[in-house]
Amino acid sequence: MKNTFFKLLLTVSVFFVFSTYLCQAQLNLTGKWMVRCALERSEKSSINFCGICPVKIDSSKSSMTISGLHFNFSKNTLTITKEHEIESVDVKCKIETDEQTIEFKYDGKEYEFSALMVDSENFILKQKKSGNLLLMTKDK
Repeated sequence: MKNTFFKLLLTVSVFFVFSTYLCQAQLNLTGKWMVRCALERSEKSSINFCGICPVKIDSSKSSMTISGLHFNFSKNTLTITKEHEIESVDVKCKIETDEQTIEFKYDGKEYEFSALMVDSENFILKQKKSGNLLLMTKDK
């Protein structure tokens, strides 16, 4: 009886530890990343990009600049640095058989991305609803 209880306790403990670190282990996102928004031409004179990226429109409203930002993933937290603003948000990672998903709430909006690995130093995050892309490069 004690042996069975010990095995059950050990199994539950291993499962708990494994599930806590599963997101970071599978996606290997822990650390600092430079994030850039990919621009997509949607019509003849318009473009689409992810709303998380900072945008500056010049005073004449004839041009705009889309800046990058920094992500810092830790255990269950994502710290977003945008220009001089720093905010930490809770991040959820789901790993299903055919898809790895990252979810977080930032600046009053819900974001959900599919993670596409290019290599260990580069990821593409595809926004689920819009299809907009974020390009992430590991900071050194």
